[in-house]
Amino acid sequence: MVKLFLNAGVQIRHINNLTPMNFVVDSRKFYAAIDKMEGSKLMEHLLISNETAYINHYNSVFEELWKNGADATDRIRDIEVGVDLADIEVIPSSARAQDLYLNIVKSAKEEILWIFPTTNAIIRQDRMGAISLAV
Repeated sequence: MVKLFLNAGVQIRHINNLTPMNFVVDSRKFYAAIDKMEGSKLMEHLLISNETAYINHYNSVFEELWKNGADATDRIRDIEVGVDLADIEVIPSSARAQDLYLNIVKSAKEEILWIFPTTNAIIRQDRMGAISLAV
């Protein structure tokens, strides 16, 4: 179905984590539904507003989702060749990345093989405690 829309000229992006709300927004109105529309079930509740604050907010939400989404053509190609992006996550916080990294090192059941590109990389690993966790 996505290929049909793409062939018709519709621009589509793929997003891993969607908001729990379905919404439509344009320059004049905002429409939102939180009902789960599974199978042939229709929505039972619809919120409609022409309040500028809602329109501006959900326009910015849409822009952020669009910016962070992957082009549907690229995602379809990945699926067709068997690339699974489900386990890839970008971690913008260096503190969170370090915590995750140290937890992985700590939970290792077998040997850990490291390749450090420089002496300073070894020193950084030692300072953060990764080497002592691996011993």
